Amino acid sequence: MAGDRRRHLNGIAEIDYGDDFEDLGEPHDMAFRRRPPFVPGPGGRQNIIIVHSRVGQLRRRYSVDQEVLFNLLPRVQEAPRRGALVLSTYFREPYLENHPEDLMNWVLDFVFQHLSEFTSIEAMEMFGVAMQDIESDPVRGRAVNEWAAQMHALCIVLSNDQGLGCSEDLLGRILDFFEFLIQEVHNILGWNQAAVLFEAFANIVRTNRGDQVQQIRRIWNQFDPEVQQQILADIRSALPVEGMDDMAHRMYRTLGY
Repeated sequence: MAGDRRRHLNGIAEIDYGDDFEDLGEPHDMAFRRRPPFVPGPGGRQNIIIVHSRVGQLRRRYSVDQEVLFNLLPRVQEAPRRGALVLSTYFREPYLENHPEDLMNWVLDFVFQHLSEFTSIEAMEMFGVAMQDIESDPVRGRAVNEWAAQMHALCIVLSNDQGLGCSEDLLGRILDFFEFLIQEVHNILGWNQAAVLFEAFANIVRTNRGDQVQQIRRIWNQFDPEVQQQILADIRSALPVEGMDDMAHRMYRTLGY
């Protein structure tokens, strides 16, 4: 691994966006089940899961349809008990205590507010506000820096190995903004930060959809060959110690190697 970039592929890719990130605690190891493309059912849903989120002293509750929850966050399928998903027990200690509370609260609120919205109106626009923030910020680098840190944390929380999981459908809702954001990160914050963000992004890549694979490869091809080689060196170093369905192997295959 390239020590000067302070990153490792099989945990959080540490990044200096003005926020410190540490490794997530390993949650319950629930198998990922590949599902067909998710189409919300008709109105009048009955199977509501109450999601209890607590980071530090802040507690929140969200009502999310079970079908929405399980199709978009596949690793939580076996976690709810009696109609409730308690995130403080899903994520093993010391996950909640060892992360910046403001950042973790933002990420969890971002995810479950949108899932709750999807439950209510069967529509979800995740990054419209982010685009406006970046485009309208007179100090463009400030908004890019903020959203890069939040995207990095979002990718870790949605990890298909250790987090809530990220289905193909949810990945599809993230990809366009990620492609825009990582180009902004590259142009304003530099290739080093863009490379670290790309490695964090590997946490949520698990797709067999041709359009998504092509978009990820388009993002990849925007990197200079020297940067690609450094990222590939990190991925290849993880291949011998990871399973065939783990993050490094998934990203390696997605990139066409």
